[in-house]
Amino acid sequence: MNITPTLSIIIPVYNIENYIQDCLDCVVPQLSSNTELILVNDGSTDRSSQICSELAINNEFITYLTKSNGGVSSARNYGLRYAKGLYILFIDGDDTIYPKSISRILNKIEVTDADAITNSEFIRNYRNINIITKLKKNRYINKIEK
Repeated sequence: MNITPTLSIIIPVYNIENYIQDCLDCVVPQLSSNTELILVNDGSTDRSSQICSELAINNEFITYLTKSNGGVSSARNYGLRYAKGLYILFIDGDDTIYPKSISRILNKIEVTDADAITNSEFIRNYRNINIITKLKKNRYINKIEK
């Protein structure tokens, strides 16, 4: 990728072979030239690493990294070392996102020039029941002038 992406998406991966494909099926179609996806294998011992590495081989917007197990924060920090984006989005590998979530985030970045943007809702699946939890509506934090 020759241009600097606006958004780097970092997904830590550790023994989530039953969930990672659903996550990737939501995220990968939303990737574009102003995004990059960084998958950080945190020492998985299941098929998670294979799923991620095979996907990264054929996609110029995906970087696959591997490290010894250190926990989710360690994996995120490792991904940050390689992130080229102006903004960072963390997604857990057992989560999914709405269609157009990434384009909406990119649009909010462009319109507001904010330092940080928060999501407005998430869905929890509890015993196969989806529970929608709304946070404060479309919050963003304006740039702080120094």
